[in-house]
Amino acid sequence: MPSIRRLRRSAVVSLAVGAVCALAVSSANAVLSGNQLKSLLDDYWSQGGLYIIGVVESYFIAARESNSNARPARCFYIPPGANGTQLSDIVKAFLRDNPARRHEDAAVLTLDALTQAFPCTRQQ
Repeated sequence: MPSIRRLRRSAVVSLAVGAVCALAVSSANAVLSGNQLKSLLDDYWSQGGLYIIGVVESYFIAARESNSNARPARCFYIPPGANGTQLSDIVKAFLRDNPARRHEDAAVLTLDALTQAFPCTRQQ
């Protein structure tokens, strides 16, 4: 089992590589597309996985900070025990099964994939 120090170092390296990948996106198209996310997941799993985790964290932070009691347009509940690898696999499968949508914003596609896989069934 890897040590905490090694995991942290790996996460820092992955974040740095992810930042470089984000800078590689042209300024005219600053949003990561589904095609770009698919490439990250195919070639550099850790960076694609970190992107997905970042989208999920951002979604939940925004939902928590929102003053609205309305149910969001996309609602999902990640079950206990689900991990980053599983979430990445779900998003990767969604991108594979929906090639006509891969030009869309990767964050939207990520949320749609997780909403489809883990729809809200409990009271929010």
